[in-house]
Amino acid sequence: MDMEFEKEKIGILKTEMNLLWSAVFITFGGSIAIIININFNWQLIIAAIGFLLSAIFANAFIMKRAEAVNLVNCLKGYKK
Repeated sequence: MDMEFEKEKIGILKTEMNLLWSAVFITFGGSIAIIININFNWQLIIAAIGFLLSAIFANAFIMKRAEAVNLVNCLKGYKK
């Protein structure tokens, strides 16, 4: 692959990782806030959905991080 293309892809992956990390904190924090102030049963369902979404976002973050690490290691091979 072209070195410039890989550098650009790493930049895009960093942006996606930043967005996913923010989404994890927002959904997890929102779910905690709902659990703390629970008044109705439907709030428990919404909190459970929030925890599920934060787990999905965290998994996506880990996958993107692995991809970025692989690209960085590939670029290290180019520089040798």
